[in-house]
Amino acid sequence: MYIRRGTDNRIVAISKVATEGFDEQVAEDNTELYAFLQDAKSSRQQTLETSDLHMVRVLEDVINLLIERNVIRFTDLPSAAQGKLLSRRALREAVNLLDDEDDNIPL
Repeated sequence: MYIRRGTDNRIVAISKVATEGFDEQVAEDNTELYAFLQDAKSSRQQTLETSDLHMVRVLEDVINLLIERNVIRFTDLPSAAQGKLLSRRALREAVNLLDDEDDNIPL
């Protein structure tokens, strides 16, 4: 991506191609570019994305409940879904461990 900076050196516009005023190239995973794109989203878009993230957690909880109550078996799920659920479970456990460790840091 090519960017244009304002007088405060912050990104003010982006372009997929190098054109006049868009001569600085940044990687698509650049944190400053990501922040600019996030700021450009409407509040409705941001609210929808936040809602999507919350719904993902709800769906995980529903799937776990169905498995616990033997309505479905974990192995009934497609292998891709199994992998994603296992990956998220491992990430959540790692985050919980880190959060627990933070409680033990002396101030």
